[in-house]
Parts: sequence; structure tokens; C-alpha cells
Amino acid sequence: MKIFLKMFVFCVVLSVLLFSGGCSNRKETGKFSDEQIESFPLARRGDLPAPSGGLVLSVGTETVTSDEIVVPLVDRLTPLAIRSDYDEFVKQAGPLIASAVKDKVVDMLVYKRARSDAPDNIDRMIEKAVEGETNRFIARYGGNYAEAEKALKKGGMDWNRFKEYQARMILTQSYMQKEIPDDLPITHGELIDYYNMVKAEKYQQPGYIEFRLIDIDVEKVAVAEGADKKRVALDKADEIVAKINNGDDFGELAKRYSHGHKAAAGGLWQRVSLDSLAEPYSIIESLCHEMPAGQFTGPIDYKGHLFIVKLEAKQTENNVPFEQVQKDIETELKFVKRRILFDKMITGLVAQANIPNMEGFIDFCIDLAYRKAMINR
Repeated sequence: MKIFLKMFVFCVVLSVLLFSGGCSNRKETGKFSDEQIESFPLARRGDLPAPSGGLVLSVGTETVTSDEIVVPLVDRLTPLAIRSDYDEFVKQAGPLIASAVKDKVVDMLVYKRARSDAPDNIDRMIEKAVEGETNRFIARYGGNYAEAEKALKKGGMDWNRFKEYQARMILTQSYMQKEIPDDLPITHGELIDYYNMVKAEKYQQPGYIEFRLIDIDVEKVAVAEGADKKRVALDKADEIVAKINNGDDFGELAKRYSHGHKAAAGGLWQRVSLDSLAEPYSIIESLCHEMPAGQFTGPIDYKGHLFIVKLEAKQTENNVPFEQVQKDIETELKFVKRRILFDKMITGLVAQANIPNMEGFIDFCIDLAYRKAMINR
């Protein structure tokens, strides 16, 4: 059942991907005229008649009712209907409703194909699997049948509908597992090609530097009256450099002598992105560019500051090596391949089904959703 559940999620995700882009070209007006739409001002929304929801869409021998599509979405769409006029509602709710319709159609078509391709003893196999799912569901409520039944009723189901749903889902998942298996073959060349295609977007490592800084602000140096501040600051910087060369700890010297705002942290600047330092600190990146980690440089006289910099670590901007992400690449590429196979299969099923008036049914559902939302407000 873990495989079944995995494929169920896979089918739902892929069907959304397949149809989410196909709704944007649908016309953005419903079946009501401008005059009818204008009869729905906010002040009169409570007087709207109850919608019938009577239109159905035929998919082979099965049907989809407009209420099946609209009712689960009403609570979600009511705030949109309240704050929007009809045209804006159509624009925003239309793609959601169209996706719900087409997902339902896809589910029916895949189930029909799964049923036609199933072996003769499939019903007995599914019955056993459904029994296992039913027992697992009851176990979620501590084995209390009555509590499990309450939960079903709260979700608008009874035991018969629950078992029908499970049987349908199990058969569909089993079929999808057979048609689009997890272990699709992937060559090393395909992995390399896919990595090269996505590495700039997904596997780029930003450059950074990490350093300690002793920042002597010339204006903050204490001097005797009449003394040259710059000269005193340079002498102090030379004294600090001598201490570093004699083995004194750079971080402790930063705490003692630096005027910088990170002095209390031993002058440590952690993982600074390249090109992110503002003046007067922008020069530090240039200083660190050619310097190996562990070395220091300075004092550097720049815009009223004397900088002594020790490079702790750095990394140039590059891509995560293929070897480090090969497993991720393989998993993702298998998903892409499965999606392509699924898209091809679904496109074929929809073309063969030749379902008439789907767009008209979607328009009706949008109108119905708007009217139900007005009553539900």
C-alpha cells in the first residue's frame, strides 16, 4: 500500500501540472448577461434564489455533476466572491474550477482504462485490499467502529462510498504503477545532461568570504592635544601588526583595539556574500581575493579607517559538483520521465474520449460557484 499511496500522490500532482496551464485561454465571461450580473449587487446578495446545480458532464458511461465540482470549493471561494465583482471572480476562480473539472475527468478516464486492462480476478484482489484499508482506517480511531463511522459521515461519506472510493483508488494506482513504474532506466549521460541543464538554477553555490577585522577609526583614536590623529592611528596599527606577528590572538586584539561594530565578537564577519559589503568595507573583498585563508594583511588606509584583515575562509561562486547531487538528479529525472509518460497517456485518453461541451460545463460551474458563494456569504 505504500506504493499505492505514493502513486496516488504522483497521479494527483501530475494531473494538476498537466491541466493548470490550460485554463488561462478560457473566456472570462459566464453564461449570465451583463444585465443579469448587475442584478447581483452586494446589498441584494441575500435575495438570490438557490442554484439548481443541475448540469452534468458525461464522461463515457459516467457523469460529473456541477455540484460535485462546486460544493467542495464554495467555502474557499466565498471570500473572493464577496470582495470581487463577477468578472474578477471569473478571472481568479475560473482556473481553479477548470482544474477541478479536468482532474475529475482524468480520474474517470484512467479508472476506465485500468478497469478494462485488469485481469479477471481483479475484483477479488481489490476486495481483499479494501478490507485491509478499512481495518487500517478503523485502527486510526483506536479500533472504535462507531468513531470511525462518525469521521466518515463528517466527511460526507458512508462505509459503502468509502469502500467504493478505496477500490477505485487501488485499481487506478495499481494500473499507474504498471504503466509508469518507479524504476525507469536512466543512463549516466542523461544524468549529466540534466545536471548541466538545471545546475545554474538549482545547484549554484554562492561565493562568500569569512574574515576577522580590526577597524581603527582615525577620528575615534584618543590623542593628546595638538597631536596628529592620523600619525597616532598609524602607530597604533603598526603596534597591533607587531603583536599579531609575535603570535598574539587576532580575535583578542580585535576585542581590545577595534572600533568596528563586531569588535565584541573578536572582529568576526561570518559568511559575507560577495559584492555585499558597503563602504568603507567594500575594499575588504578585494583584499581577500588573492589572500589564502589563515593569513592577514594591513594596515590598509581607506576613507578614514585603518583596516587589519585576517581571512578565515572563502568560496568562489560555483556549482555543487555533480557527484554530490547525483542521487537527487536521478530521483528528479525519473519524476520528469514519469510525468512525460503520464502527460502522453492522459492526452491520448482525453483525445480518444472526445468529451463534448467540457468548456460549457466549466462555465456553468463558475456561474454556479458565484451564486452559491453569494448565498453562503
